[in-house]
Amino acid sequence: TSGMTWGLIPDLSPHLAAADCAAAMEQVFDHDLDHVLAIGMGGPADTWTTDDFGSIYAKARSLGIPGVAHAGEHGGAHEVRFAIEEFEAKRIQHGIGAMQDPTVVKMLVDHAIPCDVCPRSNVALHAVPDEASHPLNAMLDAGITVTLGTDDPPMFQTNLLDEYERAWNWCDLDLDGISQLTQNSLDARLL
Repeated sequence: TSGMTWGLIPDLSPHLAAADCAAAMEQVFDHDLDHVLAIGMGGPADTWTTDDFGSIYAKARSLGIPGVAHAGEHGGAHEVRFAIEEFEAKRIQHGIGAMQDPTVVKMLVDHAIPCDVCPRSNVALHAVPDEASHPLNAMLDAGITVTLGTDDPPMFQTNLLDEYERAWNWCDLDLDGISQLTQNSLDARLL
């Protein structure tokens, strides 16, 4: 064998009816879960409701599968708070909006909930106005466990190395900062 370890994070889409998402997740839950690391929620968080998706996250938790959620990219800290409080998310994809509310930042820090930050997509999708406005440094300074991600590599013409270069150039991270991001990724992995 190659020695590589892998896993999947099936993603719910709030663009679809909650019943369709639940049916799709039931198919996942009915199979071998050895390679299912978590369930996720993608897309804009403004359409999430506990009534619609809370039971799916609860079922996953009952099977020992943690939840992650795409929150706080375009929306504010309230999306991150909702994902943590209502879905018990153990990791947040993006999370940059958390910086709008110190109590949400504290939640992330106190519960050691990592945020997977994707600088290229944040700028391309106007979640931040420009490279200089990206809150990556502020998130690290606040004690949030930040990892780097690529979001949608083909759409944004990026890869993980490019994101590290952006952290170096746009966010003016030094080698210690880059090392910390790398260590955070290892510490936050779900494998």
